[in-house]
Amino acid sequence: MRAALILRHIALSSAHLSSDGVLDTYAEEMLTRSLALDPLDCGVHVRLVQFWRRNGNLKRAREQLEAGLCHFPDDVALLTEAVENALAGSAFKKATASARRLLELDPLNRKVRALVGNAHLSHAVKQIGAEKPDAAKKEIIEAANWLTSVVDQGRMHLLQAWTEPEGSAERLRLAQLAVTNWGGGLAAGWRLLREAQGTFQRVGLTTSAWLLSEAGIDTSKALTHAGLLELAQVMEQESPIVGKGLDSLVVWRKEIARMAAMQAFDADACVRLCEAFRRHQDYDLAEKFANAARKRWPDRPIFVYHAVAARSGKMGRIHSDQDFSDLEKAQLRAHQSKDIRLAERIERLFEADDPIPDFADLDFPGALDSPIDLAKLDPEVFRKVLEESIKYDGGKSFLKNACQDLGDALVRQVERECAGDSKAFLRRLVDLIVTKIVDGFSAPAPIAPAKIVKPQKPIPGQGNLFDE
Repeated sequence: MRAALILRHIALSSAHLSSDGVLDTYAEEMLTRSLALDPLDCGVHVRLVQFWRRNGNLKRAREQLEAGLCHFPDDVALLTEAVENALAGSAFKKATASARRLLELDPLNRKVRALVGNAHLSHAVKQIGAEKPDAAKKEIIEAANWLTSVVDQGRMHLLQAWTEPEGSAERLRLAQLAVTNWGGGLAAGWRLLREAQGTFQRVGLTTSAWLLSEAGIDTSKALTHAGLLELAQVMEQESPIVGKGLDSLVVWRKEIARMAAMQAFDADACVRLCEAFRRHQDYDLAEKFANAARKRWPDRPIFVYHAVAARSGKMGRIHSDQDFSDLEKAQLRAHQSKDIRLAERIERLFEADDPIPDFADLDFPGALDSPIDLAKLDPEVFRKVLEESIKYDGGKSFLKNACQDLGDALVRQVERECAGDSKAFLRRLVDLIVTKIVDGFSAPAPIAPAKIVKPQKPIPGQGNLFDE
């Protein structure tokens, strides 16, 4: 029990939790170990179900959920996760059934009522996409029994509008009523296109403009700073919906980029916009606002972080050595200003760019035993370990270690001989390291350049004494 308590304490520390409470991989491993020692901790079951669901592994989430419900069949938090897990897997009827059971245990639970209503609306979206308007209307009517907020009312009006014939007066009335519920403007347009792209197929620029016009949103009207900050507030409240080709800002993208270049927002507003766009994986706009803010406030490390993080989000890794160097300097400034949260975020970005290779699944019998007997180490096995390590980060860590083991001069010489062929370059370095480690080869020391000593003038009175 003490071991389980210690593991839970470490796993749930700030070092292993994101700003919104999401566990990292190390925390998941520790909580799993703690649960093996103490399976009757309901909170750990809930945390692990959330971890697997948020990481997209619904199978593991269901397995963890079933394990938790065996011990706590009536726990509200676990049943709430059952509803969310079912919704994530598009099992709308199952989600509704679980939510109704929850309401029997906790009738005043607002979150549960929202989950029930949204389960019906999600089913309505599915029916609209399948061109079954009558079935969709039934789901919307059922959702109205559970949802009461202004935002939800707007969503119901919009979905109901899309069950009506195109161009009909009722469709126009309901669509415009939805925009009114959402307050109009850019934020309402973002909500509308976000809903459309989750409902219909191929919502491009032309279709987006038509849907906005139908709802009474004038896309030719110039955007305002207040409207963009209102959009940021809405994006902070809504969960991300990310998919290939989805762009809820397609109509306004160029104008928003122009506003970023104008540098008319204060520092706090720029941070907020960068956070909002990155939250919804709109890395292009996040990078534009971060780059503009870096020019205006070059000493603020938060904008270095957002600019590099946006490029890293697009590329899947830190883009360049310059970005890596800038990020290191930003982390140092964050430590100096005692901004611990920013320093930790930068560290997580470094860790994501340079993951620690996991060789547990590789079939290298005895190769990674500790301590390693170099005399008995199979060169081919060691070569395979090095080649696998290169795959994890494109050879970045391998090159760093190669320079330490072989020396910078030899690595540069091999690079020149390979004439830009990166595969041949890495292959040659692997050969040299295997030879050095296994066969005891020592890399030659770099040749020191000769020092040219200028001849000294003879001291007066010595004459040719030194010559003689």
